Amino acid sequence: MYQAYYRKYRPQTFDAVYGQRHITVTLKNQVQSGRVSHAYLFTGTRGTGKTTCAKLLARAVNCEHPVNGNPCNECPSCRGILDGSILDVLELDAASNTGVDNMRAILEETTYPPANVKRRVYIIDEVHMLSAGAFNALLKTLEEPPEYVMFILATTELHRVAATILSRCQRFDFKRVEPREIASNISAIAEKEGLRIAPKALDLLAKLADGSVRDSLSLLERCMIGHDGTGELTESAVIEAMGIPSNECLDTIVGAIAAQNASSALLALDRLYMDGRDIRSSLERLAAYFRDVLLYQTAPDAAPGLSSPGFDHQSLLRDAKRFSPRHVMDITSSLQKTIDAMQRASGGRLEAELCLIGLCSPIVAAEDPTQLAGRIAALETRLASGVVSLSPAPNNPVSPEHSASAETNSPSEDDCPFPLAEDGPPPFDDRDVPAEREIAGQQTKQSATFEKKRSPKLEEKPELASESKVAICKTLSGVLPRSAYTHLTLAKMYYERQILTLVVEGEISVMLLDKPDLRNTIAEAASRILGESCTVRVSSSEQLKKQNAAFDGFDTIMKDGRAAGVTIETK
Repeated sequence: MYQAYYRKYRPQTFDAVYGQRHITVTLKNQVQSGRVSHAYLFTGTRGTGKTTCAKLLARAVNCEHPVNGNPCNECPSCRGILDGSILDVLELDAASNTGVDNMRAILEETTYPPANVKRRVYIIDEVHMLSAGAFNALLKTLEEPPEYVMFILATTELHRVAATILSRCQRFDFKRVEPREIASNISAIAEKEGLRIAPKALDLLAKLADGSVRDSLSLLERCMIGHDGTGELTESAVIEAMGIPSNECLDTIVGAIAAQNASSALLALDRLYMDGRDIRSSLERLAAYFRDVLLYQTAPDAAPGLSSPGFDHQSLLRDAKRFSPRHVMDITSSLQKTIDAMQRASGGRLEAELCLIGLCSPIVAAEDPTQLAGRIAALETRLASGVVSLSPAPNNPVSPEHSASAETNSPSEDDCPFPLAEDGPPPFDDRDVPAEREIAGQQTKQSATFEKKRSPKLEEKPELASESKVAICKTLSGVLPRSAYTHLTLAKMYYERQILTLVVEGEISVMLLDKPDLRNTIAEAASRILGESCTVRVSSSEQLKKQNAAFDGFDTIMKDGRAAGVTIETK
């Protein structure tokens, strides 16, 4: 019967385990000295040897003739455990036995001593899948089990294991295996299978495994099944078998980004699509390439050892000189955002094309062109609404009172990013005004101050420019929940005095958007687009109509009183 390579070539002794010497030496010493714990917890990424070491430990503690802490694999106990005829060593999958009843059935068995071996061993794989009730049922027995019972727990998600379980176990952390050790293991197995592997193909397989010995054997098996058995397994054959985008297409896309040639980049992406390559994995590989380019720019000494598999060092050196570090960071960030967005899309081709078009657009100050357009439109809105006013010419005399008023009510010169106009009406000089006109002017000034402090009507508020609204919505795409984002795009936006008002239709929209965390998130995005700190308010059109009606009544009273000659003071 055919066996997968990771089962066929599973290590039979602790010495044969790759990359976990810090664990295997400790376990061997414990077996030799007889100081074996009653509970172990093995944690680490997939394919690093957790289950293998658990099975080795189960055989070693029951072996009749251990060899330097290793199981002999020849005695009746070892052979019975290997072929599964000894039922006192039980391997469980916690994903299939999650309930408290399953755990109680196991604990009931612990009251009986083993029949054929020294210790009854329970290997519980993926223990984090146990329910809270199952964890609680396991606690007491795990803390003080009978002397003939041992528990070995394994998990890839340590944070999901209860702290009460962690404190009762000896914990061993399995690390990712180094690529050179994985390559050595692949080479030895390929030699046993009669397959010759080119050095570059061997290096590619070792790095694609991402520290997992099991994954490396699965990849090797996949390549060997598609190989005709004659000749050498080359790097191109591995790329073809794995479905990895060819370096030629990636190099074309990188060159198109450097030359700002969107047509070339889209044609290369279409070629990948027609070849059946996964678009998302292609962008991931492109992002990994630019990550390596950044490594060659910032850490050239460590870059060769940290670079991703399958990339030519000469191309990386060339592109490290062709792009600036800031440009590479922006490209990588844009690719990563697109990759995340493609998880929610059906195909992902459109998202990838939009990303490449954006990367091939002219770079202005290394910022998103959409955000720049939004900020410019926001500044135009502020100018139109009078929030940014023009200061008087330096050569015009200004009275002290008017100067103080300008300093408090107008922004500083630094707030305006372009030269201020120097023409305009002459400054007001109160020395030329009679006393009666001066009193009337003060009343008018007080009234204007009061009118400025009052919240203006909806019709008087400047509506936010469409470019700014589009930029804000684009920034929040994928950040807000889908329902809230939909209502945000349908809302009208008004902006004045650092307050962004969202006007929506219906109370449902208000309930979805008028939440502190959502308002803060929208405010942060709007602040980046508008170029200044702002706050967000949410209101329905019905509420604003009521407010406007109240203002209309008050304005009518003020207007009729002044027409009748009544002096009205506002405070």
